[in-house]
Amino acid sequence: MRDIFIIIDSIKDIMPYVLPGICFIGIIRKITSIRLRNLPYAWAVIIFGFIIKSLLPIHKLAYTKEIAISCIISFFLAIICSLFINSNRFTEVTKKFLHITINESIFRDIIDMSNGVYVDVRFKNNSYALTGVLSYFDDENENSDRWFSVINYKIYNTEKINDEGYEVVEDYEDESKRFYLFRLSDVESIRIIQEL
Repeated sequence: MRDIFIIIDSIKDIMPYVLPGICFIGIIRKITSIRLRNLPYAWAVIIFGFIIKSLLPIHKLAYTKEIAISCIISFFLAIICSLFINSNRFTEVTKKFLHITINESIFRDIIDMSNGVYVDVRFKNNSYALTGVLSYFDDENENSDRWFSVINYKIYNTEKINDEGYEVVEDYEDESKRFYLFRLSDVESIRIIQEL
């Protein structure tokens, strides 16, 4: 029973380190495409919390003010770091010197949504094909079926060919507010067309 009271008493000593770390890493995870598993996440929280705490000379403040100021500062540091991580320059540096990217998803490595990606999609057990601009893809759920969305699209019937190529069934190339949503499991192949 005495051990429980020691653990509870030590929580107040840990909080000034853990809460700023949770704020910092939580915001980084929300704004960037970095995903951390449970163990690296816990280590990152402790490490960044300790760094923030050790860099700030606020230990003379009251306990709650110290935690609040540490969390506010870690919030702003996280936003600044996220903007830097999301920049093209950061990706170029990591590719050039480390030969890696920070993305955990292969889709994020291949697809550059900022420049617009043109896709040609062929569906399974279907004579239809789709071309358009990729507007969304789900890379959060690794174990579930991923969803994709395409705007400015055309749907073709690949079994009917005329002088201009495949017969156009639907044409929404000029309508950016209309989108077509499909699952990866329904797709036979996707060709990604973008300028490098």
